[in-house]
Amino acid sequence: MYLASSRGTTQASAQKRSVINYLLIILSLEKIVQHVIVSLSLLYDIGGIRSTVAVDYRALLVSGAVVAVLFAVAVLALFQKTRWGLYLVTILAASDIIGEFIAQGTVLVAINVSIIVATILLVLCYLELRNLSGYFIRTGRSPLIVMYFF
Repeated sequence: MYLASSRGTTQASAQKRSVINYLLIILSLEKIVQHVIVSLSLLYDIGGIRSTVAVDYRALLVSGAVVAVLFAVAVLALFQKTRWGLYLVTILAASDIIGEFIAQGTVLVAINVSIIVATILLVLCYLELRNLSGYFIRTGRSPLIVMYFF
């Protein structure tokens, strides 16, 4: 699925994309849409969203726009089946969860779709990276079965 080249990057093999790869792309696209919508909402104060955040809305607006662009870069990397794309999605999903705590200003955050999608992205990245390491080939297990016993 992912092959190492002489330059330290990876090249796509002739194999089909895995279900996990498709899910990573789809959920990353959802994160792009979410961050763009939230950033625009903060910019124009749609629905009074500025009053619901615990920190300055301008910081969230800029960070949301940056994260949306980085998720777009990650989607392009996932299409090319690069390993660094998986690492980028992992970092962005983890920072998205942390960002929810910061935005809501409390440790007892309301669980929303953003946190659920970011958690699913973390699990899928973990499974895909384990798949790349050959774990599933050595053990004969399916990545989707391992997800149930995670």
